[in-house]
Amino acid sequence: MRRTTAALLALFLGCGDSPDAADSDGGPGVDAAAGVDAAPPSDATPVPEDIREYLETVDGMTIIEELDPEIPGYRFFILEYDQPSDHANPDGVRFGQRLTLLHTERTAPMVLLTSGYYGSTRASRTELTRLLDANQIRTEQRFFEPSRPTPTDWSHLTIEQAAGDHHRIVQAMKPYYSQGKWAATGASKGGMTSVYHRRFFPDDLDAVVAYVAPLSFGKDDARYVTFLDEVGDAGCRQKLADFQREVLLRRSAMIARITASAEADGYTYDILGMDGALEGAVIESPFAFWQYQDASLCSALPDSSDSDSTLYDWLEYLGGVTLAADEGIVYYRPYYHQAFTQLGYPGVDTSHIDDLLLVGEIGAEQYLEPGVDTTFDTSAMLDVDAWVRNESSEMLFIYGENDPWTAGAFTLADAEDSFLFVVPGGNHGSSIGDLSSGDEQQVYDILERWMGVAPAFRARAPGEPVDRRFEPRTRLLR
Repeated sequence: MRRTTAALLALFLGCGDSPDAADSDGGPGVDAAAGVDAAPPSDATPVPEDIREYLETVDGMTIIEELDPEIPGYRFFILEYDQPSDHANPDGVRFGQRLTLLHTERTAPMVLLTSGYYGSTRASRTELTRLLDANQIRTEQRFFEPSRPTPTDWSHLTIEQAAGDHHRIVQAMKPYYSQGKWAATGASKGGMTSVYHRRFFPDDLDAVVAYVAPLSFGKDDARYVTFLDEVGDAGCRQKLADFQREVLLRRSAMIARITASAEADGYTYDILGMDGALEGAVIESPFAFWQYQDASLCSALPDSSDSDSTLYDWLEYLGGVTLAADEGIVYYRPYYHQAFTQLGYPGVDTSHIDDLLLVGEIGAEQYLEPGVDTTFDTSAMLDVDAWVRNESSEMLFIYGENDPWTAGAFTLADAEDSFLFVVPGGNHGSSIGDLSSGDEQQVYDILERWMGVAPAFRARAPGEPVDRRFEPRTRLLR
């Protein structure tokens, strides 16, 4: 088995919708609220009835723009909220965190949608928002541009600091939305982020609904290797392995196509090189296949009789090499930093193609800014795991049966009033609506009990984008 940080790229195949570089001594603190400089206004302070008027009273909140969301019954705001780079030092460097707000009624529930990555500024509702006819705040994760402090101290990019960001947002907005219940949600890394918020500030929220959210134990987590060795049937797994070998056997033809694409689109490959980008895409292709496709596509996989163009098109379809270009690495550098310092990432088995691989181990030195501390904090995920197992409550997890990230599913154990559901045959796009009818109804009953609102199917408004929770398509967990 060759375990390489090419496996790290597989995380970008996750969802965007819906952090902190720490050394081994920098794990989660006992008092997570210490140093978080937000407090709700005094009860004596009158709260304006109009949402825009309220936003204008919130210290540190800037209304960038109010737009027509073209969703009946909603108003839509693009916002920026002033945050400290270090919540323990609010007088230090600060930055503007990008948010959006979909407002319907102040008495309705509030869904806090954590992206875990860049925050979309389009007006769209996540599944939970539609089910509950809720208000929705969508957050951009700290250190993703433009929500990045200058100068940038990467040691402040931790899961606890990000939880502090979300805590301050809740404190700022709850005086207005105090009559409805609050739930955090997100998919993949966004779902992970909602769990971290709940772990450090459990009193902020009434519930968490986390979609396809993995918990990885360190770097090169071997549970994902075991999952890929068993998912689907043996014939499909063999076709994927044969596809990997065939692409690498045609390395020259593949590099020629990468070169042509780079020239056409203006990309460069100075960090990993084109061979490194190609090998990363090949190594990750089985993971990507099961993450986004299903067994019905196995019969369509190309083989040695197909053309170079067909093989390359399939490689691009399953994830591609573009995110391994310099521009992609820099764009998603905050995620790489988190994975190398706290979140971890999957292991991979390359024993069947080792004889065709030319590029050696690629590590944090290539992915991150020079001079940044990349010591891995082993305590962070162990702490979250122990808390979810033993102390959490009102947690709901949705996973897909064939999604490789389900190998890292959270374990509830003694968690109170918490549930985990798996979509049969589902992938990384699995949702409540994909569950069996019995499980879906059970989720509706749980949500009604938690949120005080009976869920019902809410159709998208004409022209409302489909929030698929994984845009753009990349090879890192989003």
